Amino acid sequence: SLVVDRELGRREAIAWTLATSPSLRTGDLRSFHQQAVQATAGTGGWIVLFGPDGMRVNSSLPPDAELPRRREGQRTVRVTESGATISDLFGGPATGKWVVAISVPVRQADVSGHGISGPILPGRSAPGTV
Repeated sequence: SLVVDRELGRREAIAWTLATSPSLRTGDLRSFHQQAVQATAGTGGWIVLFGPDGMRVNSSLPPDAELPRRREGQRTVRVTESGATISDLFGGPATGKWVVAISVPVRQADVSGHGISGPILPGRSAPGTV
């Protein structure tokens, strides 16, 4: 359980950091995509930015790729003290793989209704762990 908690904490920290990106405020999603790719390098994970109308960025796909529609029915199973949420296991709409996601809200004045998720593949140990 310590490995799982550490990995969730790491993904949550990445998501909170990206939630403060100036690229979001200016609407430069290509730059945000690049930041997300860099932030998750070596983690085996990726970042998804959701807006009120669905998925806006998925760093597991090229920046100009057509993004899948958000699926309804994803259930939150835990809310952390910081306000992040952890989903149950669900099929990722872009990858088709089973994932758990930790998500945080974007709290920038000009970017209301957006959230950032860091999906995690179950059964995958973080690099450098057993």
